[in-house]
Amino acid sequence: MCLFALVTTLHIGVFNDRISFWKNAVTHSPHHPLAHKNLGVMYYLDGKMDLAEKEYAAALELYPQEAMVHNNLGTIYMARKDYLKAQEEFKKELEINPNYDYALFNWGALCYETGNKKDAETLWLKTLQVNPDFFEAMRKLFLYYHDIGDSVNEAFYRNKITSRMGEFTAYYQTRR
Repeated sequence: MCLFALVTTLHIGVFNDRISFWKNAVTHSPHHPLAHKNLGVMYYLDGKMDLAEKEYAAALELYPQEAMVHNNLGTIYMARKDYLKAQEEFKKELEINPNYDYALFNWGALCYETGNKKDAETLWLKTLQVNPDFFEAMRKLFLYYHDIGDSVNEAFYRNKITSRMGEFTAYYQTRR
C-alpha cells in the first residue's frame, strides 16, 4: 500500500496541467506521433504557435499520415497570413482524410479571407455534406449569402441556424 502511495506522489506532477501531461507523454514515448500531435494542440490552445508547429512537425516526421496535423499546421500558417503554406497543409490533410470537416471548413475560411469567396462557399457546403451539424459552416454560409444578396439561401441558413439554436436551448433546459 505504501508503495502505491509513493508511486502516486512521485507521479502526481504529470497531472498538474495539460502541457505537463503531454510533455510527459512525449518524454516517455518520443516515437509516438500522437503524443507530439497532442502536445502541439496544447501549445496551440495556449497560444504558443512556434512550439505547436515544432510538435506538429515532429509528429509528421514520425508518421506523415497522422490525422489532423496538416489541418492544425494550416491554421497556424493562416493565422500568420502565410496563405500559400496554409492552403498546402489543408490540401495535404484532405488527401489523407478527405472527409475531415474541420479541414474543409478551415480551407473555406482561408479562401474567403483571401477573396476567393465562391471556393469558400463550395468548401463550406462540402463541410455540411460531411457534417450536417457543423454550426459554424451554417453561420458562414448565412453571412456569405447575406453579403452577396442571395435572399433565398440566406433565409435557408437563417432558418437552419434558428432551428439549431432552438434545439440547443431545449437541450440545455432539459439538463437543468
